[in-house]
Amino acid sequence: VRIAAMDEGIQIPSSLLGKFKTMFLDFGIVGLIVYSSIFYIPFYLLGHIFIYLALIVSVISGGQYLWLYYKELKKR
Repeated sequence: VRIAAMDEGIQIPSSLLGKFKTMFLDFGIVGLIVYSSIFYIPFYLLGHIFIYLALIVSVISGGQYLWLYYKELKKR
């Protein structure tokens, strides 16, 4: 959405939710790669949890970007 907005000359700043999504995704990938337990922490399970958190936050932040894009297009 942000790239499409740039093509229209609209600047949409990145949001904090987008940054959290990236963090959750990174943690999730590491958890899925480790695939073992350390101190009884199942990293594979944590990896799945973080991937699902990234999905949820991604949908919410995508909705925010669409809303901001819509508001800017409406002004024009």
